[in-house]
Amino acid sequence: MEQVVPYAVNQFNSQSDSLKLHLKVETYDEFSLHSLMEATCSLVESNVVSVVSGDGSGSVAAQADLLSPRNVPLLSALATDPHLVRGARSNILLLSPNDGVQAHVILDILHFYLWQEVSIIASDSSYGINGVTHFQQLLLETHNDRKKIHSIIKSISFFHATQNPDEIEIKEILANIRLSLSHVVVMNCEGRFGQVILREAHRMNLLSSGYVWIVTDGITGNPESLKEDGNYPSYLEGLLGVSHAVYSHNDEFKKFKDGFLKKSRNLNVENITPGLVKLNDAVHIIGQSLKSLTENSSQTFEPPSVSCKNGWWAHGTKLFREFTEQNFKGASGPVVFSSKGSTRSAKFDIVNFVHPGHFNTIGTWEKGKDLIMHYKQNSNVVKFLGMTNESFEVPSGLPNSLNGQHLRIGVTYSPPFAFRSSDCNGTWNECWVGVCPEIIQDFARQLNFTYEFFMPEDRKFGSLNRETDTWSGLIGDLLSHQTDMIAIDLSVSYERRKYIDFTVSFMDSSVSLAIKGESGKSNIFFFLGPFDWGVWISIVGAVLAASFIQNLLNKFSPYGSYGKRIHALQSCTCSKCGEKRELKHYRGVQFKDLTKSDCLLKQVEVPGPEVSEMTFYNSLWVIGAGYVGQGGQSLPESPSGRFFLLTWWFFVMMIMCMYTANLTAFMTLDKMGVSIDSAKALLTQDKYAWGIVDHSFLEYLLQNNIDPEYRLLLHGAEKLSSVAEGINRLHDGHFAFIDETVGMQYYTQGLCDVFRVQTEFQTFDYAFGLPKNSPHQNLWNGLILKKREEAYFSDLWSKWNDAAGSKHCKNEIGSADTLLQPSQVSQNSDFSIYVAGYAVDGDPSTRAETLWGSSSHCRIRARCSIDYEEARERTLVHSKVYHEVDNNEV
Repeated sequence: MEQVVPYAVNQFNSQSDSLKLHLKVETYDEFSLHSLMEATCSLVESNVVSVVSGDGSGSVAAQADLLSPRNVPLLSALATDPHLVRGARSNILLLSPNDGVQAHVILDILHFYLWQEVSIIASDSSYGINGVTHFQQLLLETHNDRKKIHSIIKSISFFHATQNPDEIEIKEILANIRLSLSHVVVMNCEGRFGQVILREAHRMNLLSSGYVWIVTDGITGNPESLKEDGNYPSYLEGLLGVSHAVYSHNDEFKKFKDGFLKKSRNLNVENITPGLVKLNDAVHIIGQSLKSLTENSSQTFEPPSVSCKNGWWAHGTKLFREFTEQNFKGASGPVVFSSKGSTRSAKFDIVNFVHPGHFNTIGTWEKGKDLIMHYKQNSNVVKFLGMTNESFEVPSGLPNSLNGQHLRIGVTYSPPFAFRSSDCNGTWNECWVGVCPEIIQDFARQLNFTYEFFMPEDRKFGSLNRETDTWSGLIGDLLSHQTDMIAIDLSVSYERRKYIDFTVSFMDSSVSLAIKGESGKSNIFFFLGPFDWGVWISIVGAVLAASFIQNLLNKFSPYGSYGKRIHALQSCTCSKCGEKRELKHYRGVQFKDLTKSDCLLKQVEVPGPEVSEMTFYNSLWVIGAGYVGQGGQSLPESPSGRFFLLTWWFFVMMIMCMYTANLTAFMTLDKMGVSIDSAKALLTQDKYAWGIVDHSFLEYLLQNNIDPEYRLLLHGAEKLSSVAEGINRLHDGHFAFIDETVGMQYYTQGLCDVFRVQTEFQTFDYAFGLPKNSPHQNLWNGLILKKREEAYFSDLWSKWNDAAGSKHCKNEIGSADTLLQPSQVSQNSDFSIYVAGYAVDGDPSTRAETLWGSSSHCRIRARCSIDYEEARERTLVHSKVYHEVDNNEV
């Protein structure tokens, strides 16, 4: 400033013949308000027509408070406080856009790079406070959600703007930033503090790869403040900044640059900051306005004659109006003021600090237009902190590791996965126990992060409000960035995955039905329970049908005890056979009453052990005895009869296996007093009501199940507020509770009158919840997969599930779907098996035996040497004898 203002005055005077400016310079101690007021008062009493200031907003405010009552205009090149042009300060002109505009530029940069989280470091001066305040207001206007603002601004830290920059307390602030998950830092402070803060951040490894630092015009406007021992540190390479733009391509700027550098030989082009250019423009604005007033005004223009304590310069209002009505084309670009004195034009450069020590322009922002970046991603135009020459990847703004980070973990009451210990006297974190807190505790040791548990206000996992498209519970907290992850038995679903990301599964689960047992009722006919009446009737009918078929096989087979005599009689041509055929024809004599004779009949009636024939009565006994593992005294002699009996015994074995299995389950259910064996069975009874937890994952599963019966199950279910309410309803009896299997196992452990029916009609996964596009997802997935292969989660589950109580009950009812049901043994299937057995074994075998017996009758005929006449005589003799016997009633 010491050089540019005199240069500007000389330049104006050299170009103006009618008006010459006289420069009055007053210096003061920038840290002393008294010194500032004395310098300003000296200018007023020197009858100056206008004051040019290159100070910040705080000093300009103090100067304006003294100049405004005297009506002396004040032009500020660097002040940005929007409050300066309000109230009684009616004579200030600001050449720089206010802090709200710069906050808008920073917000657009964050949106451009998709950086969703930011930490802010600011001085407690008006410059720092105004910048933060406007940034928060812009976020509120953009998102209209205070929770969202808190999720974006991870932390705001103010430090006291001390006179000596080395005395600021910045270490604790930087330590808090390191513990947060945000890797984007905005530094909004005066230039003299920049070097101290960045040097300490470098020592704490906060300027390494992955971090982003954005500095405001307080530093970019004074880059010399970043030097250490006269040089720029290399670790500053990659800083981003916002700087007041200068129209460097217009003629006025080129004229100023060339002339100023020529006069100031110890400066170079990097020293020409926007502040210097605006100071030059301020001098020319005063000169041109005064020249316009003196040349065009019909009234005289007199200089002020006031003191610091009193006086009012009447022409000051006229000069101020001239300032606001003129359009100036300066070295910094077009300068147009509003009626209140703020600049209407606003243009910023987005700059990038590169070694050895200057800011490159990488983008521009202009009021009323979009942010324009002069490069594309993966190009080498911009460099970020810690970036090598070979890598130009844009940082994500989030850490790629959890080392040294502090996580906010969402949990809620869900035993045994997470719950508060009742006898805990420790901290909030220490009182959370269970599967998930132990997992987080173990992972924190391995990944070197700290954590804090957060529980949602409604203590629920979260449900979607479809009207507002918002989530409640743990998922709502994660979406609003109040938490960094969810560590609970969170079920993975398609609907949830649209809003959040999940880690890989750490445990599987399904759906179970729990019901309270009742006292079993005495039933003397309990043994009939495994089969329904239709099956029992089918079994009795099968026994009768099988007995009849077995009897027929004995009669028709040529190798049966009865059938072989029939066959011999019909196929043999000897006299003996002839006699018996004649006797049967003339007298109707039964074969069993005849005495033994020779030939074929002699062979089939060889004396031996007395064997009962396979009459219907004996067949019924053999068939029925098969059900109790007995064979009976009489057994079929023919192959066809034996094959049929073997088929029957095989079928009896299957029936007995089904009966035994069902009898075991039936007696168990009867003893427990439980008549429900599946969830669907609830739909066909009126004894039990049933319920599920309202707004739970199970409700979502049933609603979207392709089986309409499960949707009916949801429609008829009572909606419960919690799992605890479901367990209480179970104790009241006549109520079935449907919930996730893992939780059901825990809650019903030790309750020997409550039984779980394992109808696992749907399975799903448990996983941890993460924000969308979380950079830590691969890190969590790798660790969880490793732990799962080591059986870490199953062992941990067993530990906490067994810790629920020492009393263990056998309260699981096997799935009815895995038992052989009576309905699977229908009457049609029984009859089909019997008919098939006869068709396969009995009938074909009988036909084969008949053919074989018929083919061997020639050999029988050879052994019979009695001719037909002899046989006939003997037949008549026998007939006579039998006739006499009948007359004598012997």
